[in-house]
Amino acid sequence: MNKKSIREVQICGDPLTKYLFGKLGYTSVFIWIISSAILLLSSFYYGTVTTITVPHGPSIGNVKTVPLFRDVNAFLFFILGICGIIILNYLLKQVPKIFADLWKNGVIQPNLNQKKSVKKNDKSHSERIEEIKKKYNEKLKKLEKMINSKRSYILAAIYVSIHESVSLYSVYRIPKTEAVTIAYYDIRFFPLTGMVMHMTYATIYFFTIIILYKGIFLIYFFRKLPENFNLQVKPLHPDNCGGLKPIGNFCVGIDYMLLIFGIAVVSQSIFSYSETTDIFITFALSAYVVSAIFLFFYPLWPIHNLMKSQKNDLLYKLNEELDPIYQEVYEKITKLSKINTGKLQKVEKLDKIYERTSRM
Repeated sequence: MNKKSIREVQICGDPLTKYLFGKLGYTSVFIWIISSAILLLSSFYYGTVTTITVPHGPSIGNVKTVPLFRDVNAFLFFILGICGIIILNYLLKQVPKIFADLWKNGVIQPNLNQKKSVKKNDKSHSERIEEIKKKYNEKLKKLEKMINSKRSYILAAIYVSIHESVSLYSVYRIPKTEAVTIAYYDIRFFPLTGMVMHMTYATIYFFTIIILYKGIFLIYFFRKLPENFNLQVKPLHPDNCGGLKPIGNFCVGIDYMLLIFGIAVVSQSIFSYSETTDIFITFALSAYVVSAIFLFFYPLWPIHNLMKSQKNDLLYKLNEELDPIYQEVYEKITKLSKINTGKLQKVEKLDKIYERTSRM
């Protein structure tokens, strides 16, 4: 099927993500590098790059200090940030191709269970295809509108406000003189570095919520595909996934993002220099385990069941076709009779199809 007429869903259609990931694209890596450079310069300004001189004479002895170059998370997050931006940009650029490739692979068919579905003899094949294409594009248009809704900004702003409020409260509730740990980004002692750090994290959280918002609607769309259309699995398709590999690749890409997120969360919990238990780290660890399983299996589960059902049906039909011929050939072999070459070739072809379908 021709995929040129299929709507390309603009996942970065809202103003902020359109600018950051649409216009700038991989240039956003340099923004990340610049923000890290500003953090380094502010640390130079306060003299907290390699050592920290304990100010104000805290009343508690053995104060732990964490200069920039001794913070494992600083180096790890810098690398993970670059990797995350590259993977995210790649995913965002691949999303429009997913829907076009599904159409091209011929897996989108009319849903015969719907009341408004068209009977085979009512219209020509080309007319039916055009009707399916129109409906498919309408669904994609609706999806594009939902994922680019500015409601995601509100949700992101609420989350960032709550997180930063709790974070700043947990810092300022402990007086300077009672500080057990003084890190280079402690806003109580080093305001400029602290502000840079908080602004960087706030920006990351803000865009993370926006991307999650978009991802949820994409996953929901994939789950609804078997209800809105009849997905016809193609056992002999070159992708060895019945033509559904675009969706599988999307889920794998999400898991790569989750892997980076997981490393960051685990690193933050292992190399934590916070004086109090950060409830957001605990929450993030729990959320990671759940989301890693959920985001991979949830969107694929209905499609997986459909694929398994169609695969078993095809294997059963192939077996019905293959078994009588096989029995006939087997009897002739045992009786040393002459075997029909055409039937042997047919057995060989059916066996190859059966084998390939089994591996799908």
